[in-house]
Amino acid sequence: MGTLAPTTFNTMKAFTFLLLVGLVCGQDWTCDECAEGGEALGAFASSETAIPGQVDILLAEVCPQAPEPEFCMENLPGFWAVLSPIIFPIHFSHICDDMEECTPPPPPTKTSVPNCGA
Repeated sequence: MGTLAPTTFNTMKAFTFLLLVGLVCGQDWTCDECAEGGEALGAFASSETAIPGQVDILLAEVCPQAPEPEFCMENLPGFWAVLSPIIFPIHFSHICDDMEECTPPPPPTKTSVPNCGA
């Protein structure tokens, strides 16, 4: 009684902590296990439940230092909601790159943008 339900940020911290503990304790991960962990972490970090916690941190830490803080406060949440699902899965796909027995994933390929006059 009297305890607060964990917030999304606390859930993210706990998940990250458990993942790091697993990395330290289970140093004999196979490439497949490592890739699966990286994929799960990328999926979690870019999920609809994780993004609001990230936005809260960004609004508190980034926007006050922005040249136009009000513009940042208004536009950063939507910007991050679009950007996070692109960044995190790719970022965490490289979690196994330092394992000698693992082959790193190929670099991202160019994507075409419809109706782009480039």
